[in-house]
Amino acid sequence: MLYFCYKNISDVSDEEVQIMKDQIAYHFSKTASLKKKESICAKFILCNMLEHLYGMNDYFITTDENGKPHIENGSVFFNLSHSKDMVFCTVSDKEVGCDVQIISEFRPKVAARFFTESEYNMLMESKVPDSDFIRLWTVKESILKHSGKGIAGGLSSYDFYDCCKDGSFSKYGLNFKTFMKDKYAFTFCSEEVKSCLYQLKTGGD
Repeated sequence: MLYFCYKNISDVSDEEVQIMKDQIAYHFSKTASLKKKESICAKFILCNMLEHLYGMNDYFITTDENGKPHIENGSVFFNLSHSKDMVFCTVSDKEVGCDVQIISEFRPKVAARFFTESEYNMLMESKVPDSDFIRLWTVKESILKHSGKGIAGGLSSYDFYDCCKDGSFSKYGLNFKTFMKDKYAFTFCSEEVKSCLYQLKTGGD
């Protein structure tokens, strides 16, 4: 099973962020420092999911040779993303990649530079180019983050010209789910077929 969770953190106070940081710092002592609000909130959600879904409390998050974070000596995989006020976390027993982006204006020059010709043509003919452009970006980012290469792996390495609708689809040996929420586009991918929305647990749960 793949579990995913997203949260708008616009109303999360500095005091709450500090509490989150204190609670999770132990798990990230071997990686980059916890400084930014969105990073702390995303990692807090991750720790919450690991505790309540897998019963994990004693673990460390480190990075591989490509800089992709993972659980040291663990068999559970995760991926994090954030955009403006939205954070996004995916957890699974198989490798996973995810991305979230806020909807913004379609930029043809960017699409021409980073996307395939068929993707560019699709966007130029789209009736909703802003949302299609951002959704396509999240789809391509998710597979690159799944591989551990990130954008350095090349956004034009994969062609998803026919994959700009809400829902699930399979391509390149992976299963994708893409959806819109408020003004954000979300996508995650994995070999895992089944997925479930995770409800963040509070202290009393």
